[in-house]
Amino acid sequence: MLTGLQLLWENNVSTGTPIPDQSGNGFSATDCNPSRLAVSVGGQLGIDFDAQWSFLKSIRLYALDDAKLRGGSGQSFTVSVWVYPHNSIDRNSGAPCLCKWGSTNEYWLGFNDASGNINFTVRKLDNSGNVTLALGAITEDSWFHLVGGYDDANGVIFGQINGGTRVTQASTGARAGTENFSVGNYSGTPCGNSLPVDGFFGQAGFWQRALSASEAVTLFNSGTMLRYPFS
Repeated sequence: MLTGLQLLWENNVSTGTPIPDQSGNGFSATDCNPSRLAVSVGGQLGIDFDAQWSFLKSIRLYALDDAKLRGGSGQSFTVSVWVYPHNSIDRNSGAPCLCKWGSTNEYWLGFNDASGNINFTVRKLDNSGNVTLALGAITEDSWFHLVGGYDDANGVIFGQINGGTRVTQASTGARAGTENFSVGNYSGTPCGNSLPVDGFFGQAGFWQRALSASEAVTLFNSGTMLRYPFS
């Protein structure tokens, strides 16, 4: 599971404590809100974005763009994030859980509609449009593990929810842009505020390879976050 890992935020530390990058690559999370809280909800620790929304603050954790956090020609990758939706704001069409999406769109994993349906979208390599995969729906007030990625060897984008059946769709890859890596909001300008997700976020990661379906099941770990070093 450590092979190809480029970024991993555990999101289990409170205000005033930096969120380190467990991968060792130095992509510590920049927090757009100093009121950040790490709380236990549903039996697991996560960052409380719900409290931040009540302060009408910009809600986002981000790392500046880097080649290690991109797709690109011939480059497989996987993104993974734990989310605990908590209120109607998270059901906005287009509210992202994890993305590199703004002016130079790359990849996006988040809410498609008010019914809690989750999509994974990549921008085509030639920037001619998007390829979107429907993963299924999630509900409020429970933890869900979302996985999306691109498998260059098989020419597909893929996704899984809670280690379930992997869904795929043909694709030629994902554009390598220059957006920030973002959790809980769009990439855009650092600390911009656009369609934030109201709820809690747990572990989030990026791999420059396609995790297998069975590895996604391992990460889900029967509903308990499998913390670094995944053992």
